[in-house]
This record gives sequence, C-alpha cells and structure tokens, in this order.
Amino acid sequence: MTDSGHLRALADLSDREEELVEAARRGEELKCSDLGVGDLACSELAEHQIRAELIRELALGRRGELDPRGVKLRGAHIVGILDLDFVHAIAGLSFAECVIIDPITAKAASLPQFTLTQSSINRVDASNATISGSLIFNKLRMRISTEGGAICLVGAHIAGDLDLRNADITNDAGPILHAGRLQVDGNVELGGLQAAGSCEQGSIRLISARIGGYLSGKDAKIDNDMGPSIFADRLKIDGGVSLSGLHASGVGDRGTIRLNGARIGGQLTFLRAKVLHGDGGGSNFDFDSTRVERAVFFPAELICPEAYGMKSCPNSGKIDLDGFTFSSLRRVEWKQWLHLIRFHKPNYLASPYRPWPYQQLAAVERAAGHDSHARQILICQQHDLRVHAPEAVGGRVTLLFHWMWGALAGYGYRARRIAVALLFALATSGALGYAAGQFSVRPGHYAAERTGTASGSVGAACSSVELIGLGLDRGLPLAPTGLRASCDLDTTTRWGQIFTIAIWLDQFTIWGLATLALAGYTSLIRKSG
Repeated sequence: MTDSGHLRALADLSDREEELVEAARRGEELKCSDLGVGDLACSELAEHQIRAELIRELALGRRGELDPRGVKLRGAHIVGILDLDFVHAIAGLSFAECVIIDPITAKAASLPQFTLTQSSINRVDASNATISGSLIFNKLRMRISTEGGAICLVGAHIAGDLDLRNADITNDAGPILHAGRLQVDGNVELGGLQAAGSCEQGSIRLISARIGGYLSGKDAKIDNDMGPSIFADRLKIDGGVSLSGLHASGVGDRGTIRLNGARIGGQLTFLRAKVLHGDGGGSNFDFDSTRVERAVFFPAELICPEAYGMKSCPNSGKIDLDGFTFSSLRRVEWKQWLHLIRFHKPNYLASPYRPWPYQQLAAVERAAGHDSHARQILICQQHDLRVHAPEAVGGRVTLLFHWMWGALAGYGYRARRIAVALLFALATSGALGYAAGQFSVRPGHYAAERTGTASGSVGAACSSVELIGLGLDRGLPLAPTGLRASCDLDTTTRWGQIFTIAIWLDQFTIWGLATLALAGYTSLIRKSG
C-alpha cells in the first residue's frame, strides 16, 4: 500500500486517536484506560484502542510537527503490527501499561528513544536499529515462542542505556535477548529480570557485543533448558560486571555462564549468586581467555561448598579458568581458588593439566606480597603436571627424578630442604665412620682403625675426630679431608665391608642431593611448567 493509501486508510480516526495526535503535538501523555493489562488485552472498546499504523505515521511526521517529548501512551491496547522498519522517527516513543499483541518491528530504524514499561507485548525486532537515547523495556511481560529471540537487537546501536529491569520474559523456542554485535554506549541493566529461554546459543546472547558502561544483573533469574543462561563470547565492557544475587541455570557443553575471550574493564562480581549446570559435560562458568582488569568477587561456594584441601573432591561443579586473567581475588581465599583449579576442571578439556590458572594465581599472590603462597601454588602445579601430563615431563627416569625433586625440595621452591638434607647426609657419613671405629672385628682390632702414622701403630684405635673425618672423607663427593691416610675402614672384614657399602649409599645420596641443588639453581626442572 502507498503512503497516500495509508493516509486514506487512517483518515477516519476515532476520538481517542484524535486525542493522541493532539497530545503528541503538545508532548503530553495520553491515558486511554485504568485497566490492568490482562483486562485491557480483552477489551474491544474503541476508547481503549490505538491502531499501530497511526503511531507509525506520527513517528514519520505525517501528522504534522510533534513535540520533542514524543508520542506518549498509557493504558492503551495497540492494535496491529507496529511496523517501524527503516523509519527515521522525528520523535521518541513511550508506552506504559499498554498491551501490544502483535510484534513490534524496527529493523534498521532510527529512533530518538523507545520506552516500553509495565506492558504486555509480543516480540520486538530492532536489529541494526539506531537509538539516539535509551531503550527501556523494564517491567515487561512476554510469553512467546520464536527462534529469533523475544528481543532481537543484533547489530543495533544504543547511545544511552539498555534497560530490562524486572521484566518477565519466557521464550520456549529461542533466546530472550538476541544481541550479537550490539553496541551500547551506556549501561546494560538486567536487574530483577526473570528470563526463561530455550536455545543452544544462550538465553541472553551478547556475542561480540560492546558496552561502554557497566553490565548489571542484580537478583536476576536467567534459565535455559537447552544451553547457557548467558552466552557472551568476546564481549567488551569498559566498566564492570555485577551479577550479585544472580540465579542462573543452563545445560550443555557450553556451560551456564560463558564469557570466552571477554574483556571487562572493571570488576567482575558474583556475590550471593547461584549458578547451576545440568547434564551435558559443560561447566558452571566458562572463563576461557577472559580478562578482568580489576578484582574478581567470586565466592568459591558457587562451585564447591567444601573448597579446601583434599586429595580429591566429590562435588560436581566445574569452572574453566584457562587463560582467565584478573588483578586480584575477593571473597575467596587463595587456597579455595587453588582447590577449584585442581579439582573442578571441565570434563571436556583435552588434557586435565592447564598451567595458566596456577601461574595466574601465583602472580596475583606474589604481587600481594605473599611469596610463600605463590610457592605452594607452583608446587601444586608441578604435582599436577606429573600426575596429569607425565609425557610432558619425560620418561620413567625423569619422572622419578621429578618426584624426588618435589619430595625433597618442593620442585626448587623449597630449596632449604635440600640444604638440610645435605647436612643430614653428611652427618650420617660422619656417624657411620665413628660407628665403624666402635665395632670390634677381632680382639684388638676394629672395622675402622689406624693405618699407620708417626704417632701410632698400625691397627690401633682411631681417635673420634679421625673416625668422623673418615666418614666425611668417604662420603664427600669432592674435597676429601685427607684423614683416610691415617685411619680407614678394614675392607677385609665383614663389618668393614658393611660400613663401606653403607657409606657408598650415603655418598650416592649426597651426589643426588648435590645434583638436585644444582638443578634448582639453574632452573632445569622449572622449564617444564
């Protein structure tokens, strides 16, 4: 139908529609009824109804110049499809406590502002639209079944805020908010939203979206029986993300909250949140390659109510932290975060060993001045490497060496243990030498005795100093004391042979400890991390 055809079709306006035209020219709100939206949807009274075609004509300026405050309606039953596709509106639209049974379509439209509050509406498709002000959809009620999304804002640009606070939306065949490549210069408000979608790509879909302010979902409830509740890969937010009190549930291998590759300029907050994941092998949270410039407020109980120590964990919550970068952790102790890293990796990872989460946590603890915490974290990383990725360490001999290195020196992060072990081994050598001088092998002779000096006869008992020096001389790999020239083990006797073998074993231990100490100083082991 031509534009003139539209004008002819709407030439016979009802009294209420005439009132709307006059109110729009004055910038005043027109109230059509005091009925609730349930009763209004059933009303066929002309005084309650406004044709959607008239609203299009007003937006296009075909009813004359309008006040900058735009078209403002309350308590109206808007009849027909509100078709604003490609419309460059001269004024904004504001509807409150209205009923719109048919879809609203505003593809590639240009609107100063669009407000829908406390209304019952059908699908909204504003893909590639430009909103000069804010897009406000708070306290809406929607019950639909559409694959394209209850609210579609793909490629749209909103100069102000996107507000979905306290909306109640159910879509049993697709997402609630389909907003890939959406650009919002202000904030995105999802506080109190009650959303139930059914879509493998997420109930709230913000893939590659850009938000200039913050994203808030305080006390929202977002469910999905086919996929993630929030799917926001490559999302970029200049401000922070606050999802305090969020209740979210999802299924499938994409997880429940998915922020792969997201960039968050402020804080990431999940205080008092409850995030559940059903069947499908995914995770509660997927933070793969997510970067948070400031602190992360993340109670460990979101994943595991017993997030401490233990050699294993029976709790099923999962979190993917590979590539997850943050400046600090709040409301979670480093031991709890370490527990999540160790025992709550997603099942779908090709290898259960991932070094990055350990390295990131260690870096944060080190930056906070907690070097001892960082060392414990890195020790757990090496243990995880040996257990879950032994092929990265090497063959059996290397694995044995790696295990010894961990047991004796904490993989180089507890080097003082080697020094203590070396001193103990040297003391053992001295003790074996002294003990050899106390074992009589035959009358007047001992397992260790004098070999001949200027001041004593061959076979005479050695002094205590000579016996200890004998043990050290045989035990030390390098730098012998020289005391064996005057006092040594009698290897022709059984006890002399036993003490000789014992000191050989101790010497082997000293060699091994010295090698481990050298490896620690040259970082030969740490390279595998």
